[in-house]
Amino acid sequence: MTVALILIPLAAALIVAVLPLPRRSTEALALGAALAELALGVVALIRYLRRMASFPRMEVNGLPPERVRALLADLGAPVVDAVDDRVHGADTPGFRYCAVKRAGSAVALL
Repeated sequence: MTVALILIPLAAALIVAVLPLPRRSTEALALGAALAELALGVVALIRYLRRMASFPRMEVNGLPPERVRALLADLGAPVVDAVDDRVHGADTPGFRYCAVKRAGSAVALL
């Protein structure tokens, strides 16, 4: 597709430069090349939009910080520090937690 977008105007320019065409023929050739470029551009845009519509999205679901703290505390490992962590992107809130397991506390599997 990209090659066609480059070669169409190049071919039209070479034809105009080499052949002694009347003015009307030159204008028609230029208009035809421009319309062909426009059509190929529209096709490329439609293909791009279709591809983006079917692009797999990865959803990231998290727990609120209070829920994480409560869950870890219930498991015997209270949170001692929580650091803002934007590893999923600047617009996605996140935290990195540091928890310490208390001696003698049992681990419950969820």
